[in-house]
Amino acid sequence: MVRDVLDRHHFVPKEDRGQYFLDSQNVVEKMVEEAELEGSETVLEIGAGVGTITKQLAGEVESVLAYENDPELVRILRDEMEGYDNVKVRDEDVLKAEVPEFDVCVSNIPFHLSSDILDFLLERQERGVIIVQEEFAQRLLAEPGEDAYSLTTVLTNFGFIPAYIEEVPSTSFYPQMDVETAIVKFFPREEEFSVGKDYFREVSKALFVHSKKKLRNAFYDSRHMFDVGREEAKELRDEIPYSEERVRKLEFRELIEVTEFLEQALD
Repeated sequence: MVRDVLDRHHFVPKEDRGQYFLDSQNVVEKMVEEAELEGSETVLEIGAGVGTITKQLAGEVESVLAYENDPELVRILRDEMEGYDNVKVRDEDVLKAEVPEFDVCVSNIPFHLSSDILDFLLERQERGVIIVQEEFAQRLLAEPGEDAYSLTTVLTNFGFIPAYIEEVPSTSFYPQMDVETAIVKFFPREEEFSVGKDYFREVSKALFVHSKKKLRNAFYDSRHMFDVGREEAKELRDEIPYSEERVRKLEFRELIEVTEFLEQALD
């Protein structure tokens, strides 16, 4: 499937640039199924490559925004999408572009940009179905106290309810990958929290610098990130909710309480 397209266009994948193309119709169909499309959506695809997912989406929805910023692949993608009037190929870096409104993101994303793309999706608050490395998937879905539990986990859970769909075999890519990958799905949280996402991010980022420490000590050691002096930090550290808990054992709702406390105390 993909190999034929690449050969026809005399394109050799650049593995050092993370160019691994999804080459499994079963995986493509599973991703589109999990997107729960109704037909009227505008779908964003990041890293559209040669259009393997794009073609499937084009037959299901009103519009596809296909972003690809490798000039050679853009040429191939436009050639492959000829006749698909509902596909708009964008020769841009999606992280730097002014992306129009969309309803869902369905993508085999560039893995080295996983964190940046996640931040982008968190900002837009639209549901998504994407392929990521297994290690990254585990970080998204980790429970407090687990080794994979991290800043990425809590920031993701603040904006989304993530779900693990299924493992993707390495043989589903061309060239074949030497890492494990998985399909993950994001449902935007509809509830509103007492703190804004920007301040929650700021607080969580500061505390997770010392994620293995008790919260009281993590706050004190990160006081410069809150622009708090030594004496004030000493006063506040024992008043913080969950002060005796390790940062890496706090679930995101508890971190919201911590953020709310600090927002009021440092106002």
